Amino acid sequence: FEGDAGLTPPLVARLSREGGLSVVDVPEGLLKRLGNYVGSVALNAPAGLVALSSPRGGHVLYLSAADGTPVGSHPIADVCGLAPLDDGFLVSDGAGGLAFGTGREPAAEPYARPAGVSWDNHMAAL
Repeated sequence: FEGDAGLTPPLVARLSREGGLSVVDVPEGLLKRLGNYVGSVALNAPAGLVALSSPRGGHVLYLSAADGTPVGSHPIADVCGLAPLDDGFLVSDGAGGLAFGTGREPAAEPYARPAGVSWDNHMAAL
């Protein structure tokens, strides 16, 4: 969203199997943490989770894939890359950090931060 910074429009919608599009109800406090921007979206179908990252807001939001209900969130500076891994997501940031999160723990678990490495905004699991 590139309008008035004081506004917090909905940033997330979901498409039902029946074909209907609906806005995901994200609580105002969580929505503000996204800084009016979502950089990446990833689905972990076996875990029943969707993750959304906001490098501008420095935050990852985790939603239930079944109904779009927020499950949790983590602050991570310059976060963007997301890839499904085990029961959650591998999360990368612009400073070279890799972490793991599901939204159910108090903070994302850091995996690595190699010196001199930085990551682009997107990630794919191979």
